[in-house]
Amino acid sequence: MQPIRGLSVLAAVAVLTLTGCVSTAELESGTSPTPTRTVDRPPAEPASCTRERSVDLPVANSTDGLPGVDEVASMEWNLAGYERAEGACAPEGTSEGATTVCSPVIGDSPALSAPFDDMFAAGALRQTSARVRVDMATGAEFAYAASTWRFPSAADAAAAPFVGLIAACDDVVASTDDDRRRWELYDGDEPHLRLTVDGADVLLFRSLSVAAEGEEGLLSLAAVDDLEEWWLSNTAPDEP
Repeated sequence: MQPIRGLSVLAAVAVLTLTGCVSTAELESGTSPTPTRTVDRPPAEPASCTRERSVDLPVANSTDGLPGVDEVASMEWNLAGYERAEGACAPEGTSEGATTVCSPVIGDSPALSAPFDDMFAAGALRQTSARVRVDMATGAEFAYAASTWRFPSAADAAAAPFVGLIAACDDVVASTDDDRRRWELYDGDEPHLRLTVDGADVLLFRSLSVAAEGEEGLLSLAAVDDLEEWWLSNTAPDEP
């Protein structure tokens, strides 16, 4: 019976040895996890309704020979151009300039040359805008803001949001001259706003009130007529 007892002891040692190996492997597996790396990325900015475009417009020439304008002592302006981009546009009537369009403008405001999203939402292809201030040698001064939009067709231009907005203003004066349609708002005898639709182009002109020898400083009707012609003739009417 002695040899059998020796075999039993050897078997037990073998079992313990095998068990210890399995146990060690499990431990090593549990204490050595595979490292992971997290990278934080900022959310992508939404696409814009418009983007800036280069504009080469001789704004300084817009006041040459203007009725009632004497020798110009100094002139300054801000010129901006925009075109349709890939992003969504604000709905009609929500642009800052659109919500106050019926009222005269006192002084300057960057909003007057900012992109009007609702016009682009209605199909405008591009916009050209300027804010102009002139000091004359006599000490008088005047200022105006103008924006033009090009639409795909005359029908699109006639349906532009500003047409409905301004046509609904109190005391608006509407007229037609050949193929041009106009809507005007007056402050006394001078127009403080004129909207013109000429084919596929829309012009919004605003005469800005400035302090000038105790008067409002608004441009005369004849001067606004000349500026309308200059802007419609110089903002690339032949481009598609």
